[in-house]
Amino acid sequence: MYGFNTTEARKPLWQQLKADAPQNTEPWIIWGDFNSVLTIQGRICGKIVTSNEIQDFNECMQTLNLNELAWRGDYYTWSNKQQGVDIVYSRIDRVLGNDKWIHDYEHIEVEYRLPFISEHPSFMSLVEGVWKEQYDHDPMRNIWQKLKILRSLLKLLNNSEFKGITDKLESTRSLLQGIQAQILKGYSDKLANEEKQALENLEK
Repeated sequence: MYGFNTTEARKPLWQQLKADAPQNTEPWIIWGDFNSVLTIQGRICGKIVTSNEIQDFNECMQTLNLNELAWRGDYYTWSNKQQGVDIVYSRIDRVLGNDKWIHDYEHIEVEYRLPFISEHPSFMSLVEGVWKEQYDHDPMRNIWQKLKILRSLLKLLNNSEFKGITDKLESTRSLLQGIQAQILKGYSDKLANEEKQALENLEK
């Protein structure tokens, strides 16, 4: 699933979901980048989330009796990759399931990570290397095996390159905010240099 960037442009998406939803009790899920937050806590920094912004998404979920699957990892799944006061974090990627799916597959847990790893030089070669192989004659089992193998490889890459990145970001951002608060109280060249260094560390 992929949603358009504006509230009005996403309206046909919610209508299409309601029209195409299975009219039975079989388990089913929807996942992807909805490009829409679901709660007022769904975005930090940037524009304040309004009730009008989240109304259509919430109404669609209620109509289709969908709930978010159990998850772990990063709460915010998207960042504009800006610095300082210009940074924006949003929770726009979700996996939603009906009651039957949640009942039958409650042991399945979704993991959300900010997409730093996709920018790593080794990412595409790992994906291409796994995807060109044939692991099973059954198409769905073949995809499942590829995803299973790829998950293990990407987990190793994540641990070696990005482990603790969220904590490091939060720590560096807090340090920067502290420096900027001091500058507001009284400017000094020392504080300006510290701010510059903190910004460079945050970008890195």
